[in-house]
Amino acid sequence: MSLRAVEFDHRHTTVDALATPGNDSDSRSRRRLRGRIVAGLLLGLVGVSTSTAQFGLKAGTVSAQVDGAPFSASVSIATFSKGKLVLTSFANSVQLQIPDAKVARFDIALDEKGRQKGVVLGLKVGKTYMKASAGSVVIESLSASRATGTFECEAIDLATEKKVKVTKGRFDVKITGK
Repeated sequence: MSLRAVEFDHRHTTVDALATPGNDSDSRSRRRLRGRIVAGLLLGLVGVSTSTAQFGLKAGTVSAQVDGAPFSASVSIATFSKGKLVLTSFANSVQLQIPDAKVARFDIALDEKGRQKGVVLGLKVGKTYMKASAGSVVIESLSASRATGTFECEAIDLATEKKVKVTKGRFDVKITGK
C-alpha cells in the first residue's frame, strides 16, 4: 500500500490510500488506514477548533452544477473570525475559505506553483477531488450569524488534471462559530 497526498493548497492536504494490485489484505488495510486518517483529522479539528466554534453538524448547504450535473453538500461548520469566512464539511465534500471576507466579489486564482492564493475552494464530487483554478466567489450577505453567496469557476480534477466547469454555485450557511 502506498499513500498519496492530494493538495488543495499549502494549508489543506487530503490523503488517499492506494492499494497495491494483487494483495487481498490491501482492502482491509486501506479501510483501517482511512479510519485512522479520518479519526486523526477529526480529533485534530476538534482539538484546534473547540475554542472557536460551536459544532452544528448542519450549518447549511453548498450547491452547484459541476460539468452540468447537480452537486449539493452539507456544510458542517461555518466560521467567521478575524475577517476570515470558512465553510467546511466533515465529509470533505466542500472547503471554502475567504480571507478579509465582506460583501464583495473575490477572484479565485492560482500562484506560480499552482496553489490557490487568497480564496480557497475545493469540492469532492463522488470520489473526485477538485480545486478551483480560476473564477470568482461573491458574498451577497454576511453577518455574525449568516453568510450567503454565489460562485462560478473552472476547477481541476486533482487525479486527472482534467478541467471541470462549476456553474450556478450557491452557499447559504448559519455561522456556527467565531
